[in-house]
Amino acid sequence: MGLRLNLVGTVVAATAALVLTLALIEDPIAQHRAGVELRANLSTALERLEAELRRGGDLDALADRVGAEEGCRLRILDASGRVIADAAYDRGSIGNDPPSAALLERAPRGEGRVADVPGEHGAEIVFFRLQGEPSRMVGMMRSGGRLLIADRSMASVQATRESMRQLVLVGGFVALLSGLILVLALGRTIAAPIRELEQTADALASGDLGARTRSQRSDELGTVGRSLDRMAEQLSARMEDLRAEEARLRAVLDGMVEAVLVTDASARIVVGNAALDRLVGHDFMGRSTMEVIRSPELHEAVRAARRGRSAEVFFEAIVADGARSFVAQVAALPERGGVVAVLHDVTSLQRAAQIRRDFVANASHELRTPLTAIRGFSETLRDGALGDPPTAARFIETILKHTLRLERIVEDLLTLSKAESPEGVLELEGVELEPLVEEVVMGLEPQAKEKQIRLEVRGLDAIPPLLASEPALEEVLRNLVDNGIKYSPAGGVVRVEAALEERSGVRRARISVRDEGPGIAAAHQERIFERFYRIDASRSRALGGTGLGLAIVRHLCAQMGAQVEVESQVHRGTIFHLRVGLAEEAEAERS
Repeated sequence: MGLRLNLVGTVVAATAALVLTLALIEDPIAQHRAGVELRANLSTALERLEAELRRGGDLDALADRVGAEEGCRLRILDASGRVIADAAYDRGSIGNDPPSAALLERAPRGEGRVADVPGEHGAEIVFFRLQGEPSRMVGMMRSGGRLLIADRSMASVQATRESMRQLVLVGGFVALLSGLILVLALGRTIAAPIRELEQTADALASGDLGARTRSQRSDELGTVGRSLDRMAEQLSARMEDLRAEEARLRAVLDGMVEAVLVTDASARIVVGNAALDRLVGHDFMGRSTMEVIRSPELHEAVRAARRGRSAEVFFEAIVADGARSFVAQVAALPERGGVVAVLHDVTSLQRAAQIRRDFVANASHELRTPLTAIRGFSETLRDGALGDPPTAARFIETILKHTLRLERIVEDLLTLSKAESPEGVLELEGVELEPLVEEVVMGLEPQAKEKQIRLEVRGLDAIPPLLASEPALEEVLRNLVDNGIKYSPAGGVVRVEAALEERSGVRRARISVRDEGPGIAAAHQERIFERFYRIDASRSRALGGTGLGLAIVRHLCAQMGAQVEVESQVHRGTIFHLRVGLAEEAEAERS
């Protein structure tokens, strides 16, 4: 309705202005034109009367005849001002009143003069307008010592003016009514496409980028509609580009190992990736960094970045999966719009560094003990013990024992180095489990008999060929069985069992090595596969272990695609489960 009201208001104002203008100018124009016509009529009447007077005749008859023909009242006055002829033609308009004394008195003096017009024979005609009921136009002309007066009522002029005024008012009303009808019709014609444009614009603003006017009009509104459609097409294309770019950015962010968070100017998180979600384990959008990750160091780095200073900070925090160590790069976004922080989880690096430090310390300790013994006994022999054969023999036996221990440590280190080397790729093939286990058991039988340990084997005949490296699998089983013999008490049993199991539609062989040793506490079960890690160092050395066997087992299993797990309770023994793929399953996958 706004457009229609504006159009109606405009038309009403324009029409009213036009009518008012016509009303203001028509009256002066009509009055001027009527006055001109009256003066011309009176001039003609006076000139004809003068012409008739020259020919001679009855004055009253001449005045009557000329006045009747010219439609005015004519009077003739002599030089003394006495009326000598009077035509009462106009008596119907002015009654039977004689000429007013005011007319006869004012006319010679020229009072109320309107215009002077030269007559046909050079005589000047003077026109007057007399106000009264009704107003009159008077013309006077002197001729031959006589004064000729012609006058006529202006009632017809007033009637004409009233008629024109009424005509202007009626015409204005008709024009206003016609204009309103046309405006309403035009408004209806214009309103529909404008409403369509409005609805399309609202739909685009609300996110419906498929909205179109599809206007077929050939006027300006059609041009606007087609322009709006082109704008919508471009906007839709750009939004698609933005969505694709956002999807690519989201894929990049979610594919990153590092956790990424972006805050706004008020330090509230507005963007985060999948790594951050996994890290904090709860919804983080709209929350502050301090609420999500409680670290004073990170919070201070974010505050510094908000002031325009990039920072790199190391901190530790409790997150969804426990205590973790992080290195964070924090930088400000352009125009102080917030900060972006990239969090590198260095927990594994810290643990690896600690393992390396522990390895160096443990390796040094493991090597120092036999070397110290060898050096001590060698120096004793050098200083004279060689002269005592029994003592020398005992010292040499001790030196040999520690030398063998050093040899075992070096061999295990070399084996572990090969297992950890990325270049040491194992060739996997079908391996029969039963003969392999029998060979391992046979090689460790003397050691088991020495401790009165019974070795048992079960379920090996039902296992098809395994997909493994025979030397690596033999090394793994030898280490596991050797550990079982070392830690089982005298008279105990070390059992090797095998069975088939299926997980997620894939069959595998599960080889279990069970002992009756002291068991392993849960706190140590995660670390027993680390190099030189010992639960009881003195007991392990007394049993002749190097501390590298389980580390070798873990790395060889990883290279074969196998898994090794431990199941143990204190004082109830330990079971190592080894899960190895089947050769037939791998062959089926390849085919």
